[in-house]
Amino acid sequence: MVEVDLQGNVIWEWWAAEHGYDLTPSGDTRPSGRGGEHRNLYYHTRYQSTHVNCAVVRDAEEERFVLALLFHQGILIQIDRSLPAERQKGQVILEGLARPHSLEKIPGGWIFCNSLSKELVLLDDDLKVTGNIFYDGGWIQDCTRLPSGNIVLNDVDNTVLVEFAAPDWQIVSRTNYPHSWRMGELVVVPLEHEDAFLNARNGKTALVVG
Repeated sequence: MVEVDLQGNVIWEWWAAEHGYDLTPSGDTRPSGRGGEHRNLYYHTRYQSTHVNCAVVRDAEEERFVLALLFHQGILIQIDRSLPAERQKGQVILEGLARPHSLEKIPGGWIFCNSLSKELVLLDDDLKVTGNIFYDGGWIQDCTRLPSGNIVLNDVDNTVLVEFAAPDWQIVSRTNYPHSWRMGELVVVPLEHEDAFLNARNGKTALVVG
C-alpha cells in the first residue's frame, strides 16, 4: 500500500512481505519487491502473498489508522501509522473471512463483501459484526450504500446489480448490464454531478458548478 500527495510524493507505504505476510497460497516465499520497477509487470492473484484489494483510513481527522482487507489470509487488519515502520504489522480485527473485498464506511459503521461466502457483512463503528446480508448468486465483487440507505452489490458472474432495502434487506431490484463489461467498483455519483454524467452519456458537454 502506498499513499502519495497531489504531486506524487510518497507520504506513507506498507509492504506486506516486510510484516510477516511473505508466503503465496502455494507456500512460496514472496519478497517485498521494494525498490524494483513494477509498472510493466503483472502479478496474478495466486502469486501474491496477500492481495490487498482494499485499504481505507479509519479516522478521517487524524488519519492514524488504516484498515485493509487481505484476500488470501481472509482477515481485516488495522495498521497504526503512528508506530515505527518496523512495528506496523497490523492488528487482526476479523479473521476467518472468505476472499473479502470492498470495505466502505457507512453511517454508523462499515460494510464489506465476503465474496466467497456469498454475503455482505455489516460492522459498527467499533468494527464489530452487527449483521449479514446473504446472497444466493455469483461472485460479489463490490458493494456500496445508496443515499436512501439501501445497499447494492455487483454480481460479476451474472453481470447484475442487486439492490437490498433496509432494514430487512430484501431484494427490491436487479439491474443487468452487458456481459462484455468487467465492472470492478461501485461508486455513488453525487447529485450535483448527475447532470454532467447524463450529458456525457448523451454526447453533450456540461459545466458542473458546486
